Amino acid sequence: MNKNLLDSTTDSATAFSPSVGEHIGLEAGAKMVKSFYDAHPDQANGYLIGREIIEKILAQPGCAGLSIHPAYNEENVSTLVFAGVDTDGQQILKYSVIGQNGNIEIKDGLIVDHITTIPGGGGASESTYSWF
Repeated sequence: MNKNLLDSTTDSATAFSPSVGEHIGLEAGAKMVKSFYDAHPDQANGYLIGREIIEKILAQPGCAGLSIHPAYNEENVSTLVFAGVDTDGQQILKYSVIGQNGNIEIKDGLIVDHITTIPGGGGASESTYSWF
């Protein structure tokens, strides 16, 4: 079971490419982040997520990339939720694997939170985010 994340106005034959995204460099990245933080000081948070959980998401059969969604956690604090997506741009909610006994098993796709929030606290400053 997968959930399609691509815009319904796009051609359903359009595939999601694992190569989506590109390096934009420090200057452009810093400018973009600072512009957002300056415009939205109450929403200015950074987030940290560990490599191990990202690798687990990407290791799911058919995973071509990640979807990342803004969310609120149990304490109503801004966070992000991550899920794997396949080459059709659909979230991987369930997938099949061959179990040790040779039977096909259905596993739940990884939907991830509990990342670390880096508070912006009323606007970004050079001491908080030294890279911009």
